[in-house]
Amino acid sequence: MLALSDQQRRFVLGWLADGGKGKAAKAAAAAGYSTHKGANRVQAHLLLRNPKVEAAIREEAQRHFGTTIAVKAMLRLGDLVENDDPKVSASAIDSVLDRVGPSRHHTQDVRVEKVDARGTAELLKAIENIRQKALPVIDTTAETVK
Repeated sequence: MLALSDQQRRFVLGWLADGGKGKAAKAAAAAGYSTHKGANRVQAHLLLRNPKVEAAIREEAQRHFGTTIAVKAMLRLGDLVENDDPKVSASAIDSVLDRVGPSRHHTQDVRVEKVDARGTAELLKAIENIRQKALPVIDTTAETVK
């Protein structure tokens, strides 16, 4: 946000503080751009398409979401964990565990120590030989029952 003018900085902070949803003209007025509503709508439109302002909005939003919104989300998620509806509660518990603790999702590291240099045809033939040795042939022909 250092690359912005004071007015642009006030616009960014005002727009984000107001929720960033259709209130850009109000943020432009609060930043001191104009007292005329129509002029503020045009100015807000231009500001929201300014690359420096866009970058500042992303930066501030990340900072804000990383603190205030994250805390609010975790508090709400805590309420959902204690919900009377077992489906809601289970879903919230899964969500918490996915983020902070043991979960159903596991990863496994695999280390390859030897690479087989045989070609595809040779490997398929070896697999077929193993299959034939390991699995007895089962007769699946049906007989008519009288």
